[in-house]
Amino acid sequence: MQYNNIYRIVFVRIAVLLLPTFLRKQVLIAFLRAAYSQIDYIDFFNYRRTTNYRLTHNGQVCYLRAVLNDYFDLKLRRIEIGDGIEAQSVIIYWREMERLVGVPQRGTEALLIGWRGTLVGSAYDFTVRVPQELYADSAAMIKIAAITREYKLASKQFQIIPLN
Repeated sequence: MQYNNIYRIVFVRIAVLLLPTFLRKQVLIAFLRAAYSQIDYIDFFNYRRTTNYRLTHNGQVCYLRAVLNDYFDLKLRRIEIGDGIEAQSVIIYWREMERLVGVPQRGTEALLIGWRGTLVGSAYDFTVRVPQELYADSAAMIKIAAITREYKLASKQFQIIPLN
């Protein structure tokens, strides 16, 4: 990028330019340089790059997968985003209601059943499938969950599962 110095603030230069012209002596400029030597400049270029990255990546599946792979699996890019797990259910007939009702099988994922006994669907909107070595690392799992929460839509629920 050719405009990297646009986002570089040199405080000594600003301090000298803000001085009235009759105070711009060599001794005072040397004193300002000594005072501002610890905070030489703030590089807004890195902040701008991270902010632009955050703004260009949103909760879409392709962008969320790219963000997670950029952070955790840059070379192999094995992290995948999938649909919510469809819970297997058994359809039974409920005599009092005189209708068919779906009941989740034992040992399957959570299943949402509506107020009148209707089968609503899975409790999770999408799953994040990560490699086994990341799934075993609890610190990485906390970071994956945090990044996924940051980028996903507010109404979506997710589950992190190991990649087979």
